Amino acid sequence: MVGQQGSPNSTNWYTNNSLFPTSLPGWAGASGGWQFAKFKDLQFLTNEPTVQFRFVFVSTTFQGFPNDGFSIDDFELYIPITVSAASQEVKPANKLLIPGGQPIRGLVVNKGTTPLSKVAVTLTYGSLANVIVTDTIDFNVVNGAPLPLNSTYWHTFSQPVSAIPGCQTICMYTSYPNQQNDLNTSDDTVCNVLCAFDSITPFNGYCEDFEGSNASWVALNGITFFGPTSWALGSPGKANINTVHSGTKAWCTKLFQNYPAADSSALFTPVFNVTAGQCYTVKFWHQYVTELFQDGGTCEYSADSGNTWKAVGLPYDPLWMNTFYVAGFNGPPPVPGWRKQQVDIL
Repeated sequence: MVGQQGSPNSTNWYTNNSLFPTSLPGWAGASGGWQFAKFKDLQFLTNEPTVQFRFVFVSTTFQGFPNDGFSIDDFELYIPITVSAASQEVKPANKLLIPGGQPIRGLVVNKGTTPLSKVAVTLTYGSLANVIVTDTIDFNVVNGAPLPLNSTYWHTFSQPVSAIPGCQTICMYTSYPNQQNDLNTSDDTVCNVLCAFDSITPFNGYCEDFEGSNASWVALNGITFFGPTSWALGSPGKANINTVHSGTKAWCTKLFQNYPAADSSALFTPVFNVTAGQCYTVKFWHQYVTELFQDGGTCEYSADSGNTWKAVGLPYDPLWMNTFYVAGFNGPPPVPGWRKQQVDIL
C-alpha cells in the first residue's frame, strides 16, 4: 500500500480511510471527471533494487446499482534531477521578418531541483553547425536571483540573425547549467522555422498576376503567423467562385471547399521599400461570397514588421469597403462576381 489518506507531500491521495471489504484506504464514490493524483518522495524505495506498482480494484458481492468502475491514464514515475536546464521555445522578436538583422528570443526553463544561477544558451541558423552566438545568462544579474525549479526566463540573444528571403530553421540549445554537466540533455534543444519575406523596391510600380512561382506571397494564420491557413493558390472550383479574373490562377480561401468556421487566414504580400512623401495606389480584383453579418475580409498594412496592423482606407470610400466591421456585417449584401478595388495611400 502506498501512503494513507491525506499523506504529506501528496495531492488528491485517497478519499477514504478504509474501503470495504479490504479495510485499506483508497478512492471511492464519484471523482466528477479526471482527477490528478500525486505522491511525492517514495522514501521506502531507497534500498530496493526493483519496484513494480499495481492498482487494485475491489467490489462487494452486493450490487445495488450499476457503476462504471475505475480508470487510469498517463502514469508517470518522476525522478528528480538536481542540475538541468531546458530550451522551451525560440522565435524572432518581430512577428514578420524582412531580410537583414533580426533579433531572436529564447525561453529557458530550469528543470533541476537546484536553483539555476548560470546557463549557456546557443543560437544556430540554417543548421546546428552554423552557430550565431553563445550567451551566458547570469540569473543573479538579469533576474535578481537564481531561477527556481520549473521557472522560465525569456532571453534576447546578443547577436541578431542575418535573415535571408525564404524559410530557414533556427535552433537554441542550453548547456552547462550552474557550470556543470546537464544531467538530462534530452530537452536541451528546441527549433523553429524562421521565414523572411522578400523585400521589393517598386521603382516603376509592382504587378502580380500569380501565374509564376509567387514565392514572394505567403499565406499564414492571421493571429499566430504560422499555419494552418485557408488561402490556396490555383483555379477555384466552388459553387459561386469558380473562375479567375485573368490567366489560370488566383488566391482563394479553399479552392474547392467552403471556408471553415472560426477561421483566421491571412495572405501577405512582399515587403515593399517605399519613399517618404510618395503617393501610392493599391489596386486588385476580388470576389467574395460570405455569410452576411458574420464573415468577410479586409485589407491591412503594417510598417513595423507585423507587430501592429491598420486598415487600409475607410468604410464606404468609393469602390472600397462596404461595412464598418466584419463581425456583424451590417452593410449591403456582397455583389456577385469579380470587383475592382482601388485606394490611394499617402
